[in-house]
Amino acid sequence: MSKSMKALIAAFLVLACSCSKDALNPGPVNTQIKSNVTSQLAAHFVGEHFGGGIIFYLDSAGQHGLIADETDLGEYTWRPDNIITITGATKTGLGSGKSNTRKIIRSQGMSGTYAALACINSTKAGYTDWYLPSKGELKALYFRRAVIGGFSLTEYWSSTEVNGNSADYAAWTQSFDTGGEGNNYKYASLPIRAIRSF
Repeated sequence: MSKSMKALIAAFLVLACSCSKDALNPGPVNTQIKSNVTSQLAAHFVGEHFGGGIIFYLDSAGQHGLIADETDLGEYTWRPDNIITITGATKTGLGSGKSNTRKIIRSQGMSGTYAALACINSTKAGYTDWYLPSKGELKALYFRRAVIGGFSLTEYWSSTEVNGNSADYAAWTQSFDTGGEGNNYKYASLPIRAIRSF
C-alpha cells in the first residue's frame, strides 16, 4: 500500500472518530433542550387553582402572574368614615395594585374598615400578601370572570384613585354587569375582590 493511501486511510479514521464522539456527546445543545422542556412543564395557565386562588393573568413566559381570591371579601367603602384624603394611588396598569394599596394604607391609616385595608388584612388560604387590584388589574379580572366565578353583577372597587380635582372624593370602579369602567364616591359601599401576585 502506498504512503499516500495510508495517509488517506488514517485521515478518514481520525475524521470518523471525531464525528462519532461529537454525535455521542453534543454538549450544551442537550442542556438547552432540557432547560426548555423543564420550563414548559413548569408553566402555569389561566384558570389554574394556585397560590390560594385562581390565576387570571400570566406573563409571556407563563411563570409569573396574578391570582384572584375565589370569593369576594364583602362590601366596603373606599375610605374610612370621616377621613377625606388624596392618597396619590393613581397607577392603573397591571402590577400596580400592590403599590396603590400601600399608598392608600399610608394615607388613610390602619384603623377602621375600608377596601384596601380589608385586602391587606386578609389571610385567605394562609397568604398575607393580598391587595386591592388597580384599575387595569380589575379590568383583566373582569375579562376572566367566567373562569374565576362568584362575582356580583355590580361595580367593584379598584385601588386606583381618580386623578385631578375629584381625587379627594372618587375612585375608579369596574362594572361586572356591563363591563364598563366608571368611578364612584369613596363613601359608597361596593364589593371587593382581593388579588395577589407570584
